[in-house]
Amino acid sequence: MDDQRTDIWRKISVLSGLIAAVVIPIVVAITGNMFSQAIKEREIEGRFVELAVSILKEQPEENSKYVRIWAIDIIDRYSGVPLNINAKAELEKAPLLNPAEIIIFDNANKEDVLNFPKIDTKFEIKNHYIITSIRTYHWNNGDGAKPTNIRLKSNEGLIFGPWEVSASPGYRGAPNVNWYVFPNIVIPPGVYIVEDGEPETWSYNEKSKKMGFATIKGKRVSNPNR
Repeated sequence: MDDQRTDIWRKISVLSGLIAAVVIPIVVAITGNMFSQAIKEREIEGRFVELAVSILKEQPEENSKYVRIWAIDIIDRYSGVPLNINAKAELEKAPLLNPAEIIIFDNANKEDVLNFPKIDTKFEIKNHYIITSIRTYHWNNGDGAKPTNIRLKSNEGLIFGPWEVSASPGYRGAPNVNWYVFPNIVIPPGVYIVEDGEPETWSYNEKSKKMGFATIKGKRVSNPNR
């Protein structure tokens, strides 16, 4: 009787080993395939999200509004946190991120300066830009200058400004040395002259190419008509 039971358990043990040898690799293969498939799906989703983000970073345009709506739907689907109605409306009308402010022109330097530039301070842009700030420099032998205004003039004769100046001290507390204006206006591509309201005290030197010191910052605009 004991021998019979022993024989039965031996057969069960052998059968279990055979089943394990066959089933476990299959389960591992199926699980691995499912895991690999999930990773591939995540990679594809990630690529769709990257594409959607790149679309939404651009300025909205009428001829691509349906592509933009598709991109918003992609973000909404895969972000994990659904976009509310207001967020979707904002993305339809404005870029995902505001364009970065850049220095459009800067000829200022730390070398000795003279007054009254000999050459017009000119700069050129190839695209539409929002001009966020213009700075000119009036060392004037440490006396500074009474703030007036600054404006831009294009080669085509377009005038932007003038804008009233805000001034700050300079080296060793010299008053009204740094002149600032913050136009926040869009100007088209072209060549522009910076016109300072007090050219007699405007600083320049050889390194600035005899043009008055100016630092101009702005943001590129992809669709200026919106």
